[in-house]
Amino acid sequence: MDGTDALTISVIGDLANIDRGAWDALANPADQIYDPFLSWDFLRSLEESGCAAPEKGWQPAHLIARDASGAAVGAMPLYAKDHSYGEYVFDHAWADALQRAGGHYYPKLQCAVPFTPVPGRRIFSRDPAVQSALAQGAVGFAQRAGASSVHATFAEEDLVRRLAPVGYQTRVGLQYHWFNKGYATFTAAVYQQVSVENGANVQGSAFAFLRTCDIPDGAETCASTPDSNAYTRVGIDPNGGTNPFDVDVVWSNNAAPHETWEQMTVSTTTTGTTATLFLYTTMQWPTEFNTVYWDDATFTLGGAGTEPTTPPDTQTA
Repeated sequence: MDGTDALTISVIGDLANIDRGAWDALANPADQIYDPFLSWDFLRSLEESGCAAPEKGWQPAHLIARDASGAAVGAMPLYAKDHSYGEYVFDHAWADALQRAGGHYYPKLQCAVPFTPVPGRRIFSRDPAVQSALAQGAVGFAQRAGASSVHATFAEEDLVRRLAPVGYQTRVGLQYHWFNKGYATFTAAVYQQVSVENGANVQGSAFAFLRTCDIPDGAETCASTPDSNAYTRVGIDPNGGTNPFDVDVVWSNNAAPHETWEQMTVSTTTTGTTATLFLYTTMQWPTEFNTVYWDDATFTLGGAGTEPTTPPDTQTA
């Protein structure tokens, strides 16, 4: 005996019929990664808003397993459906084939998070035997309700393996996942205000050096690549402002000086007695290593003066 003979499995309909804390304790155990899409609040909001409601072809039919004491020990988010929309798994060909063979594909039972193609837990219980009992209970419910089949979509691999012995067939799909290992993007600007005469012709210049890359496994460093879509530029605010996003800032062309020094230069005419030189860098995609070095920044009158023309020898952060 595995203890499941004492289980009672019931259909509760919508989530208003189960205590919020009891559901969340099963869906998101404290020792598991929190999944917001399995929470009572998220799933109930779909029902209350009418997104996952009978009028939209999503009839909540959640299953709850209770032990002999009446405590909830397992749950299965389940919906009776008369279409295949909002699942992100396209089984219309199956529906067409069964109809041509004289059968009816709908209604079907769908164990899923509506409109959310995110893999995760689908049958909630710490006990594999309770999980199997709920999976079998869903099949029995489908037979009594006249549903053609039971589907569990975007389930974790461990659950997929446990469902096979109780008669579920595995369908393999393909998703591409991008994992952010804590990398980040940045947008940054440093500035220097300079006293000038109103109407003076001024020129700003600086050298920049970019290094943005992911360190390969087993390596200690990496060579910069343009994959981050990072760039640098030099700007002057002729009004002396300190906001690099002000529309009055005049910018040089964008540069992408990966693993090399590159000089950027910009000229304008001041419209006040203060002008501001900006050194600006941004990147679109996160990388493990993201650094910009600046050197030999100058601000001169009339576009002349001591502006350097050769790159620096070392990086200065």
